[in-house]
Amino acid sequence: MSTRVDAALAVLTLTIFGGLALVTDTSLSPLLFAVGGALTVGFELLAARDPARVRRYWERWPVQIGSLVLAALVAVVGAQLAPVVICSLGCGVLVSYCTLLLGWRMGILPPLQAWWKTTGEDH
Repeated sequence: MSTRVDAALAVLTLTIFGGLALVTDTSLSPLLFAVGGALTVGFELLAARDPARVRRYWERWPVQIGSLVLAALVAVVGAQLAPVVICSLGCGVLVSYCTLLLGWRMGILPPLQAWWKTTGEDH
């Protein structure tokens, strides 16, 4: 599995959330969009504590397809019940994730698991 597959799934899911925002004529909330971005960074930092385990589960195709189906279901139902909240959070999460993937792919950002390593100095 590669960042290309992760990015393709994220872009597909973003298309669903963004498309539903357009169809429902929903204006995204900048605050909720930012909250979605913060949730993405927080999740990635937690996942980076044990990247091998996370990758081992994520690389199973039923997990990936199930996640895509669940996200689409949340998007469709959420766009009916609370479109501003769901579309804003969903788009914020996915734009942030795509941005992180791009940063890692371009070498601008170090892998998150490297952020947890200490330099050996006492703090």
